[in-house]
Amino acid sequence: MPVLHNILTADTLDVADLARIHEDSARAPDYLKTLIDEIERDDPRTQPRASWLLLHHATTPAPDSAHAPPPPIPQKHLETAIDILGNSPAWESRLHLCQLFSRVPCPPDLAEPLHEHLTRLAADKRAFLRAWALTALHHLAKTNPAFKKEAATTLRAARSDTSKAVQARLRKVLKA
Repeated sequence: MPVLHNILTADTLDVADLARIHEDSARAPDYLKTLIDEIERDDPRTQPRASWLLLHHATTPAPDSAHAPPPPIPQKHLETAIDILGNSPAWESRLHLCQLFSRVPCPPDLAEPLHEHLTRLAADKRAFLRAWALTALHHLAKTNPAFKKEAATTLRAARSDTSKAVQARLRKVLKA
């Protein structure tokens, strides 16, 4: 979908524009692969836009159905997303991927690298990244019990974080 790349390089795109792009493109058989390819490019302009589209894909009902769950993201794409989470210079992309992994179950064989990246991001200088990394860690521990104890320790330690964003996410996570 080279057309998607050209669209993502536009000077200005807002969330409504991105949502329309998703609506117009999500039915294409190579849509997810194209998003992953765009995220892998490490282009500071397109990577955050493509990662937002991936998150939107994972949290939006299937096309043509307001009630069907979002289509699953194949494991190979989740694996690439985890690699990007650990290596992307774009903080917005890391944020979107933390948000993605706070909602999408991680396959057991990918849980360890995801856990490592999320634990590192839980100490990031950006409060929103810390907040969403903690949320994703909590979700990882709920779906992969081997990480329950470590996640609980990290979440307890985060209670002393002075960021209001972190505190708000912790309250929400600990209620669930």
